[in-house]
Amino acid sequence: MPFPNAVRDAVLVAAGRCCCICHTLAGRNIQVHHIVQEADGGPNTIENAIPLCLRCHADAGHYNPHHPLGTKYSPSELRRHRDEWFKICAAWATAMSSLRVESITLPPACARFEVVVREVGTLWSRLANKPVSREVIRFRGAELGGLSQQGAYFNSDEWELFLIRGGRFLVYHKRVERGDWCWARLGGKWGEPDCPLSLEEVQEEYPALATSAGLERVRVLEL
Repeated sequence: MPFPNAVRDAVLVAAGRCCCICHTLAGRNIQVHHIVQEADGGPNTIENAIPLCLRCHADAGHYNPHHPLGTKYSPSELRRHRDEWFKICAAWATAMSSLRVESITLPPACARFEVVVREVGTLWSRLANKPVSREVIRFRGAELGGLSQQGAYFNSDEWELFLIRGGRFLVYHKRVERGDWCWARLGGKWGEPDCPLSLEEVQEEYPALATSAGLERVRVLEL
């Protein structure tokens, strides 16, 4: 028998209608799969359900540990994929609710809050008066987008935008100065990573970067 509607709705909402294995936004092309098959006594419960896209559902199939070819999906692996993806979606929902911006519709696949490592300071230099002074910063965040730009006098800039816990943002800016030296900083307010930016501040100070990440400002002048 199929899952009850309440079970199907619960797991589809928890996964954002994304596949719990490949994280593809599947939309209508998604199926709620029995982790342990009904024929093997698997119940129609949330604990035994995992949303999968059609391709991953075909790959999951029926678990047979004695099959000689390939590495089949075991019930324990499927549960771990599901639980980890549900955590990511829940974290994304919490971050987005704290932003209080209805126009943001980024898919939950963008919200993988992973440990990010970036270097700041003077990364390299060919100049005697610009000694290298690198510092490594580690933080947990989700990369939303980036920009690069070639400027005058052989300068080049790169920006990356990260969403961190609490619905705040950090911007990583790296610049090469005339091909002679390169510096980078991870900044929030006043250029300090310990003072992350609000959405409004990102839109005000980095409008092109915000737009590239799908966070462009939306103004309603008349309804």
